[in-house]
Amino acid sequence: MPILIQCKTCGDDFDECGGSMSRGRHYAPYCSRYCQMFYNKGYKMDGENGPYGRKYPKFDMKCDWCGGPFQLKRGRTEGSQRYCSVKCSRTARFKRNNKWNRVLQVLKIKGSRNPITAHEIAYEISKIPSNGWRNKLGAVSVANVLKRLVARGAVNVSQGHIKTYELKNVNTPFKQFSMPMPKTDT
Repeated sequence: MPILIQCKTCGDDFDECGGSMSRGRHYAPYCSRYCQMFYNKGYKMDGENGPYGRKYPKFDMKCDWCGGPFQLKRGRTEGSQRYCSVKCSRTARFKRNNKWNRVLQVLKIKGSRNPITAHEIAYEISKIPSNGWRNKLGAVSVANVLKRLVARGAVNVSQGHIKTYELKNVNTPFKQFSMPMPKTDT
């Protein structure tokens, strides 16, 4: 049973726990990435005509995979867009890159404000529907992916009772972390 809440910006209903009605499952209390940015940049809704009776603005963004530019638009399908093209989206979600990409996405979305644990990352990944089934990537699998990302210089880890993780640079394209590590002569 979905738990529907209203978006803080546009008032549309969405499921904050994931599922078929959840556009912005990682952006609660907003229904999408667009609504979150719209609110954070100080825009206000004014009826159905958009902000102050004008068209909705487009936000210039960078692709999470390649770093290329694209415009984030308001809409059910484009509102949480993270890639500049279908090619980048497919490459990022290709079998070999999929786990790494999902972990990096959650770190970028949720861990950009505060460091996040492997268990919290696994919970956020479990919200993403995958062909009708939830993704099964547990905290141990996430921790193993994070070890490799730390070794490649993508992630900072805070040692303590519970390890927490954060991206070193949220603007770095994920593509460079998916490639094989360069060989060193010893």
